[in-house]
Amino acid sequence: MPTGAAADLSTLFGLTLAFKGPHSVFLPLAYEPVLVAYGRLEPPLLVAAVGVLGTLVAEWVNYRCFRAVVRCRWAAGACRSAAAERLLRWFGKRPFATITACALLPLPFGLIRIVALVAGYPLGRHLAATALGRFPRYWLYAAAGPLLAVPSGWILGVAGLATAVPLIAAWVSPSGSGRAGLRST
Repeated sequence: MPTGAAADLSTLFGLTLAFKGPHSVFLPLAYEPVLVAYGRLEPPLLVAAVGVLGTLVAEWVNYRCFRAVVRCRWAAGACRSAAAERLLRWFGKRPFATITACALLPLPFGLIRIVALVAGYPLGRHLAATALGRFPRYWLYAAAGPLLAVPSGWILGVAGLATAVPLIAAWVSPSGSGRAGLRST
């Protein structure tokens, strides 16, 4: 593999870890433009494979971190919401398929992670279902890269905005809780 490709793919792996870590629930659309941009640099199957590998490493960390969050009192209340209860019922019938579908579709994945934890779903199966859903999704984004007539700078700008907007919104939150939360982390 040429040095340029190795550098590209290792950078993609690092970006995946950064965008898919525990804070990813606050960056719901920031990673997809990265896949589109990398799809212009490297073969989409390779981009998808590296993206999935980085996602699985990050998800392993997320699963362990969120395990502690699920035990918090406020999280227990969220798990009793109507949406969470519906998802828990669906998850109870077909847990692997539910995780796979949530990984494939543009849905908030943090919720299914919490549901899997509440249900006591094994980490290995969670990771396998995540990989099965994410691979085709990542491939589609990477394959779209060369087809889009949009400059790469614009694509990466969208990723930057998708990262900055939620952070700025939390910072200027009228309740004031955003600033305190950002400063304490």
